[in-house]
Amino acid sequence: MPATVKLTMALFLLIAVVWAGVGILYLAGGTGYIPSMQIKAAIGIVCLGCSLVTILVTFLLRRRNRLVYYTAVGLISMLLLGSFMDDLGWSDAVVIIVTMAALGLLIKDHAWYLGGRNTGNPVS
Repeated sequence: MPATVKLTMALFLLIAVVWAGVGILYLAGGTGYIPSMQIKAAIGIVCLGCSLVTILVTFLLRRRNRLVYYTAVGLISMLLLGSFMDDLGWSDAVVIIVTMAALGLLIKDHAWYLGGRNTGNPVS
């Protein structure tokens, strides 16, 4: 497995941790600008769902399956777009940069994920 693929998977797990943290924050009621606890709970559950799906996709990417690869590209693209749907602060900028890096590396190593044999790296 190429080093950039390992880095991509580490970034995916970091993104999952961030989304889990945001979900827990919302479920704990830690955000004051949304008054309704039902809305906070819904947002928290969606964030935790994103985190779990990201973790699942991270582990499935090792199987080098075409469907999983395109699902991962779609997922990370949606998470990137979702990161812009808030007031952009420094923490949002960091998440956006990490997510863009993960997407860029995912696309860069597409031949490995799709099972190509001309990646220059041994298949493991």
